Amino acid sequence: MLKRKLYIPKVTFFILIFCFGTIHKIESQERRNNPNFVSDNKGTYRYMSFKTHLGTHFYTGKSLDDELKGGYKSIEFRYAWQNSNPEHWTNKYYNGVSYGLGIYTAYIGTPGVVGTPTALFSFINFPHKNLSKKTRIITDGALGVLYDSNYYHATKNPKNDSIGSPFSIYVNIGLGFESILTRNIDLIYGLDYTHFSNGRLTVPNYGLNMLGVNLGLKYHYNKDAKYNDPYISQERFKRYPNLAAPKDLKQCINILTAFGTVQNGFQETVNESLETDKFYTFSGYIEYQLNFNVKHGLDAGLDLFYDGSLANIYKETKDRYLYAYHFGYNYTFGKMLLKLDLGGYMGPNGNKGKEDLWTRAALQYRLFDWFGFHLGLKTKQGFSADWAEFGLIFQPFKW
Repeated sequence: MLKRKLYIPKVTFFILIFCFGTIHKIESQERRNNPNFVSDNKGTYRYMSFKTHLGTHFYTGKSLDDELKGGYKSIEFRYAWQNSNPEHWTNKYYNGVSYGLGIYTAYIGTPGVVGTPTALFSFINFPHKNLSKKTRIITDGALGVLYDSNYYHATKNPKNDSIGSPFSIYVNIGLGFESILTRNIDLIYGLDYTHFSNGRLTVPNYGLNMLGVNLGLKYHYNKDAKYNDPYISQERFKRYPNLAAPKDLKQCINILTAFGTVQNGFQETVNESLETDKFYTFSGYIEYQLNFNVKHGLDAGLDLFYDGSLANIYKETKDRYLYAYHFGYNYTFGKMLLKLDLGGYMGPNGNKGKEDLWTRAALQYRLFDWFGFHLGLKTKQGFSADWAEFGLIFQPFKW
């Protein structure tokens, strides 16, 4: 079992790196066929990075303390794009944002119990101020799908109360530094937080929370640098002067409708008369949003929730609704919006046993100005997952 679990992520790593190398070779061959190639922009910039992580767990479950006491170790590979157009949103107000795809694999405890979780993810990297001529501060975020874990099974693997399904969500948030070593290579290092969870789609779902340090190398290249264009001779992307986002007050009304599923039954009091332990959820809100500029905004709204799993406590369907409110912050980049809300419940027994405060972390993608997609996680009892939200966001009014 151990050999098989360690072998799969290694094979996946080699396959992914081979694919990225093949893409690079094909793109380069297209340019070699045209020796007089002149780019329409100022270069075609890419980079690859390899990073190692190690740190400790913030485990909230009950049965993995011994398996996780040694901390965790992991490695990751990333491939990224950078746009060279100075008017593109990644450059104009965001200091040269880059984005791409990656793969992550970890040794986080006893492999026979936890496995060697591997994730495929997308990420975005935000550069900030320079600390010196060669070093700058960066933040980044990654979101993906986790697999290859020895998830919970009542008889085969009862100790793993952290992950209850073969697939989970992978989240990574980092704060770090990049220091130039050579024409093409940077040293990258910093702190990061990693989270595994399935959003209570399947229980148990205590999840894993890891905080640690990382160290790696980043290799920059410009596929157009060898061709006859004097403007793109440099190998690495040269950032344009970052412009402060001008104050531009805009207001709108947003409406959300989202659905999800949850499961009861792990270390809970279960109503044996129920025919199932899987239930549907609903999340909806109407909110007012005020944007100060193209990047930052605040919102406030009223929420309606339905939690079918409350059938375990409340027989009547009408008693499974929750009425709530929220206040939040949103950060916009391109067509994406990161939403962070803090809320409370209203009415007598409004929280239905979920404690008074709840939070939401969500990512929204605007397909059109008035319509987009929503992926979020609502929490209870601090930051414990209540359910995952999958839905649509509408913006019928703006001024």
